[in-house]
Amino acid sequence: MLRAWICLEMAIATEVLGTAALKARQGFTRWLPGADVLAAYATSFFLLSLALQRLPLGLSCAVWSGIGTAATALVGLFV
Repeated sequence: MLRAWICLEMAIATEVLGTAALKARQGFTRWLPGADVLAAYATSFFLLSLALQRLPLGLSCAVWSGIGTAATALVGLFV
């Protein structure tokens, strides 16, 4: 069960990193940040799928989206 929560926390972190990197992409004109965004989102969804093996779907999605949105807002304030 602890492994599932760790996977969920890592999924949130990679999703926030990917969202924060969207600004550096500059409208699809820079490819390297774009690859970083895709890799971060793919990793996030993979880790979320691992967490869903042990945690309920509703709880996982609520925590993932809620904390992810709050963390992205905080990153946006400081960056």
